[in-house]
Amino acid sequence: MTILRLRLESPAPADGRLEVSGPEHRYLSRVRRVRAGEPVELFDGAGRRWRGIVERIGPASAVLSGLAEQAPVVTVPLVLAVGLGRGEPLARVVRAAAELAVDRVVPLLCARSLARGSAGGAVVGRLRRVAAEALRAGGAGRAPQIDEPVSLDAWCTELPPDAAKLVLDLGGEPLREAVAARRDPPPVAWVLVVGPEGGFAPEELERLAEAGFVRVALTDLPLRVETAAVGAVAALRALVG
Repeated sequence: MTILRLRLESPAPADGRLEVSGPEHRYLSRVRRVRAGEPVELFDGAGRRWRGIVERIGPASAVLSGLAEQAPVVTVPLVLAVGLGRGEPLARVVRAAAELAVDRVVPLLCARSLARGSAGGAVVGRLRRVAAEALRAGGAGRAPQIDEPVSLDAWCTELPPDAAKLVLDLGGEPLREAVAARRDPPPVAWVLVVGPEGGFAPEELERLAEAGFVRVALTDLPLRVETAAVGAVAALRALVG
């Protein structure tokens, strides 16, 4: 049975009951058309979750009851960096990143990026809204941090030295083999970078190699940026937990 997910906009339930109104009530009553007795999950966007049922739903508010806090979902830290490009493909990437418990999404200003300056800032604002909304669909209940756009060179200087670093490249080694090679000892975090439409320029790939990135391939097929990014994040999460 599908569990309805709601963003907690009020203080956490202290006695297992909570009354919700406003946008969350409208989502329950008008969008999902729920009935009393259906299961529900609350999340606060930072990783805390509660599960219970819809006890009553009225014209202006709904009462949730039996709310019990759930154990947090523990996942290996994962950072996704992607070349800044068109808004809608990036939004699809961020939606998937939220569901797959990515900790940070970093928009990169690359040689072949399609958005720069103030346009990049507008894209980021939308991506942050998309990340928060995407949690209704699933995931660990915490929204990824969406960074401000940063140049590839500047970002490379900020990377943690003990993270495993992967760059998606059609000519790279299979992703599964690259992950297996880094399991002993397991890294404290994983960093995956995907280029913009048109890919990284040769000098950018050289800069990533200098920063310790290993080229990996998801498939032999050429893929769109959003398909490659989502597929690689899903595969990496399945491999590393």
